[in-house]
Amino acid sequence: MFAQLFGKYLVEHKEVTKEQWQEVMAKRFAVRARLGVLAVEEGLLSTKQANELNRLQLKQDKKFGDLAIEKGYLSEKQIESLLIRQGSPYMQLLQVIVENTGLSLSRVSSLVTGFQKELGFTISEMTAFKNDNTDDLVPVYVDCDNDWVKKIAAIALRNLTRFISNDYYIEKVREVQFCDYKAFACQTLESADREYRVLAGLLAPDSLGGFKRIAEGFLGDSIEGMSEKIVIDAAGEFINCTSGLFATAVSKEEKIELEIMPQEKYEDHRVEGHAYILPIFILDNEVDLFIAVNEEINAGGGQVVGNVEKNKDDHLRNGKGRILIVDDSAMSRQVLKNLLEDEGYVICGEAEDGEDGVSAFKRLSPDLVTLDITMPKKDGLQALKEIREYDQKAKVIMITAVGQENKIIEALKLGAEKFLTKPFDKNAVRDEIGSLLK
Repeated sequence: MFAQLFGKYLVEHKEVTKEQWQEVMAKRFAVRARLGVLAVEEGLLSTKQANELNRLQLKQDKKFGDLAIEKGYLSEKQIESLLIRQGSPYMQLLQVIVENTGLSLSRVSSLVTGFQKELGFTISEMTAFKNDNTDDLVPVYVDCDNDWVKKIAAIALRNLTRFISNDYYIEKVREVQFCDYKAFACQTLESADREYRVLAGLLAPDSLGGFKRIAEGFLGDSIEGMSEKIVIDAAGEFINCTSGLFATAVSKEEKIELEIMPQEKYEDHRVEGHAYILPIFILDNEVDLFIAVNEEINAGGGQVVGNVEKNKDDHLRNGKGRILIVDDSAMSRQVLKNLLEDEGYVICGEAEDGEDGVSAFKRLSPDLVTLDITMPKKDGLQALKEIREYDQKAKVIMITAVGQENKIIEALKLGAEKFLTKPFDKNAVRDEIGSLLK
């Protein structure tokens, strides 16, 4: 984050051009290798072990090195050695600036001091910036009394770094009573007695630029030609992942169980109610993290309604198997559809809620169903129960966000064969579905 803010400072003060800074950032990211890549290169991990740790990172809010130590794959000394080889992000940045802008090292150091004074950062805050330590930066930018707001913000920023991009910066959180938006993707978490209730979401203030960056990060590819609905869904999936990790943390640390409710998406309206907004700039595209704790929030009108074709290619029997995808996220359906069709499967139908999913199963008789747990009208558990009552041999894989371990156990008891976690790991999808449809 320091690189993005310092680069903005240098461009605004005409020390470098925007084009020069873009070149600096491109080269900086090229020289900073991930720990897993370094460990495999040095023969400390196999590719299989590195991929396993990457999958665990999708499910747990932990660093790669911490997971490697927990699994017994690497020692603390080996992690320290890899971190040294990876290098200090700050020193790498200084090196690339000097090599590509014509500025001397002494001039850059002087500009860093001016940057610190202009933005009012303390020495400890600057140290956190230089080391790209998100956890230490959250208290600087999220200055409020609510610990849950800070926790959600920290998880969201770690997810952003983990899944989307390193190239972002944030501004200080602000309290709001209302906010206009181009698009709003959100999710509610609440306790059984409704004593605790959280609404977390992403707002696109005036364009979908930030949402598009998130969509590309989740898809791992260009979103050219994809509908706005899928772009908005990507923001919803990002919040789904963040919500799951937050629910898990609260359950472990505070013994409070939070139910994850279905996602909601809105367009071109105003959200009203006391909340906190953390502005995030991903490659200069603004997207706002919206957090409300135990407050009544009105998201306004304009809710995005799905438009799923409910009777698709019923006659198709070719391919490696016929699969029905049931998920309220158009983006998740698209990702699965693309991946599975590339593997030779036929997607015989799609549905975006449990009620339509059960009807589609009875009508299409697929070889396998992928069934999301959290959906409107009828959740995945109830849909699974009805599908298994209709056909005891039905093969069902549950799709879940992190933080829903209790529901996974219940689904397995009801007859689900396996489960997959969002955001999807492509290798895991291939392996699990392939093992059921040999």
